[in-house]
Amino acid sequence: MQDVSAAELARRTGVAPSDVLEFEIGRVIPAKPQFTTYMTALGFSA
Repeated sequence: MQDVSAAELARRTGVAPSDVLEFEIGRVIPAKPQFTTYMTALGFSA
C-alpha cells in the first residue's frame, strides 16, 4: 500500500482534498468512475 496523503491524492486526481477525506473516513462511497480514478492514482489497476 502506498503512503499517500489525502492532499496528494486530491492533487493526483483533480478533486478537492475534502472529497478525498470524506471517502477516507467512509462518509462517502465514490461512484465506480471516481473509485477507479483513485485506485489508478495510487498505482493499482482497476
